[in-house]
Amino acid sequence: MPMHLPPEIIQLIIEYIIPPNPPVAFPMFSEEVDTLVNLTLVSRFTRQIANRLLINHCLLIDEERLLQNLLECQPPDLVGPSSAARGAHVQNKAAAGLVLALLDAEKPSVAKQIDQLSFYLCRRLTRLVIDLPLRFYHPQLADDTVRPTLREAFLRLTQLEEFCSAADDLCLDTKGLPFVWEVPSDQLEEDDYEPPVWSLWPRLRRLALCEVDVTSMQFIGGLRRCSNLTHLVLVAPSGLDTPTRSGWQGPGFLPSLERLLIVDSEDEFEDVGGKENLGGETGFVRQVFKCHQSREKAGQDDLLQGETGASFESLVTKIAFPVPAHRMGDDDIICHGWLLDASIDGTIWSEPYGIGSP
Repeated sequence: MPMHLPPEIIQLIIEYIIPPNPPVAFPMFSEEVDTLVNLTLVSRFTRQIANRLLINHCLLIDEERLLQNLLECQPPDLVGPSSAARGAHVQNKAAAGLVLALLDAEKPSVAKQIDQLSFYLCRRLTRLVIDLPLRFYHPQLADDTVRPTLREAFLRLTQLEEFCSAADDLCLDTKGLPFVWEVPSDQLEEDDYEPPVWSLWPRLRRLALCEVDVTSMQFIGGLRRCSNLTHLVLVAPSGLDTPTRSGWQGPGFLPSLERLLIVDSEDEFEDVGGKENLGGETGFVRQVFKCHQSREKAGQDDLLQGETGASFESLVTKIAFPVPAHRMGDDDIICHGWLLDASIDGTIWSEPYGIGSP
C-alpha cells in the first residue's frame, strides 16, 4: 500500500529548497529556480508553494522584457491581495527580495512598470538591490514625470530592512536643484533638498550606497532619520578629506550603528589625505566614530579603571581594491562589480565582506 506524506510535510520539504540565509534573489539559471519551476508542474498543491517561493526569492530582473512579462502574466502570488496581506504580517514566511538592474529606468513606460511592481510588493519586500543609474536623470534633463513616479514607487517600500543602490545614492530629489558645478553641495542646506528616499523607510537596518558626497547635508540629514541602521556601506564616496559642517554630531547620530564600511580602489584612497586615507579628525568618518565613541562612553560609566572605550577598528573597516595594470582606469567598474555581487549574495554585511578576486 503506497504511503502518502501529509501536505504539511511536503510543504516543509519544498520550503527547505531555500537555505536559511538566501541571497536577495536567486539567478534565473540556478538550481533553486530550476527545482521550483519543475515543482510547478507536479501538482496543484506543489505549484502553489513553488510559485510563492519563486516570487519571494527569485525576482532578479535585469531586462525590461522580464519586467514587462512579469507584470503582464500577473501571477496570483504577486498581485493577489491575500498574498500581499500575508507579507505584511508574517515576514518570516512571506518576506520578499528583489534585484532590479535596468538601464532604461528613465523611460516613462519603465518608470510606470517599476511603480506598478512596487505597489504589488510594498507590503512584504524587505530586501532590495537596485542597479539603476538614477543620478543621471536630472529633473532639468529628463521627462518631468519620471523622477516623481520613481520617487513615489520607492517611497512606498516601507517594509525594507536591507537596501543597496549599486549606481548612486537613491535620493531622487525632484526639486530641480542646480548642477554641482553651478552650486557646490557645501553651499546648500538640508532644507534645500528633499529627504533621500531611503531615509524615509522606518525599518531600514542595512544600507549600501555608491558615490555619495559624504559632506552633503542631504546625505547627513538622511542618516539622522535612520535610528535603526546597524550597517552602512559607502563605495567610492567623495569628500572623505573635507571637513564636515557642525550641528549633527552627537551620541544620537546613528544610535544603532555597528559597522561602517568604506570601499574604494587603492589609487583613489591614496588621493585622500588624513589618517590612513579616511580623512582627518573633522572628516565624516572620524566624526561618525566620535559619535559612536561618545555613545559607548555614556553607556559604560561603570568601566573599571584602565579600561577603554570602543576602538576605531571596532566600528570602521576600510577595503582598498588593487587595480591590476591591465585594468588601469577601471576603478569604478571593479568597485561597482563587487558591490553588486556582494549585496545580492548578502556577504557585504559581514566579514570577509565577499572579498575575492575582483
